Amino acid sequence: MARPVVILFVALFWAAPVLGQADPATERARQLFVQGNEHLKAGRFGRAVDAFEQANAIKPHPVMLKNIALTYEAMEDLERAITYYRQYLDAKPKDAGEVKTTVARLEGVMADWPRITVTTDPPGAGVWVTTTEHRSRGTTPLTMVVAPGARKLHIVLAGHEPVVRDVRVNTGQALSLPTITLKRQLPYVSLRTDPAGANVFIDDADEPVGKTPLLWPLPAGEHRVRLVLEGYAPRTETIAVQASHTREAPRVVEAALEKARATGELQVVVNVPAEIRLDGRPIGRAPLPGPVPVEVGLHALEVRPDGGDVYREMVTIEAGRLTETSIDLDAGPGFSLDQRTVSYVVMGVGGAVILGGVVTSILAVGADGDLADCRSDATCNHTDRELTLADDVRSQALTTDILLGVGAAVAATGVVLYLIDESPDARADTGVPRVGLSPTPGGAMAVGSFEF
Repeated sequence: MARPVVILFVALFWAAPVLGQADPATERARQLFVQGNEHLKAGRFGRAVDAFEQANAIKPHPVMLKNIALTYEAMEDLERAITYYRQYLDAKPKDAGEVKTTVARLEGVMADWPRITVTTDPPGAGVWVTTTEHRSRGTTPLTMVVAPGARKLHIVLAGHEPVVRDVRVNTGQALSLPTITLKRQLPYVSLRTDPAGANVFIDDADEPVGKTPLLWPLPAGEHRVRLVLEGYAPRTETIAVQASHTREAPRVVEAALEKARATGELQVVVNVPAEIRLDGRPIGRAPLPGPVPVEVGLHALEVRPDGGDVYREMVTIEAGRLTETSIDLDAGPGFSLDQRTVSYVVMGVGGAVILGGVVTSILAVGADGDLADCRSDATCNHTDRELTLADDVRSQALTTDILLGVGAAVAATGVVLYLIDESPDARADTGVPRVGLSPTPGGAMAVGSFEF
């Protein structure tokens, strides 16, 4: 590479007066020229040619052609190097003699170099020698001249899996490779999580295909991707992958994982076939195969027996503990109380209210006695205390009337429910007298009946 460095020095020396103009086009060409030289020095030959060609398109100059030829010579692409050297000679440069000598030398070297013919199915694939950082030699079917020895060929066609072939050729040899069948390339998906390191499960696979960040090929269509990382809640994404999602431009999936919440277990035992739901979401059908992991906290449990009413209850899940609940639905769908039981409850409530009225009546009697004592005492009569005691007597008396009236009405309602009960147990009580109370203005009335 010593000779290319000398030529670069000459080119850079020329660049100052020629490209160092103030107009934007010249400045852009100068920048590209400098970039091309940096790429060439670093061995990035493909990028160097790109920069030199762009600079020459903006501000054509013979010296730029010489730099392009030099770069192709460094890539051992002698055919193109000679082509650009001859274009440079068309400008009749001062160093034409030296360049003609270079062209003759390269033609002599190339005459002894081997030739490789590459064909592919389908055709049109680009072929690179040594590395894809160089310029492609052309597209298949292709016959090219290469330096003798071990060579690595890169065959690339958009939408197909790239192929690498290692070949060894000798001086003067003509080698035709068997037709290379290129496989269609699967679309790619790029999976990234925050934090990284999550196991990636594709569709219903039991084993992960890798850990994030991950670039993975998938057939076109919809796929379910499950991301699992210890200490974080699992996350499932449904993604659509298209044929246009290549390795270079994949379908990107980015997911922020949430810290996992504490969990316990819930065991539900139901004696009949039923759907079991938790917080409105189905968790299976009874009988469940085993405990179900559930987040810590209070949850709404629903049991929906086939053809029956829904059973509901609230369950509390504690961290790391098993919560068990057994539900017996043999009594049939739903839950109800018979009328006789309801009548007992209603009469009991009425009796409790009447008892409250009795208590307030006793208090009212005591307050009335205190009021009488106050009125007979000259120091109390016609004072605020007398007014207070009078108010207490009136309020307690009113409360007593209300409680006794309401209690009697409630109790009477219970008695009515009892008397009109048509259940089998009630009909079995024929011949038994029934007595109850019914409210009346200012009191209550006893009601009785006898069946025979």
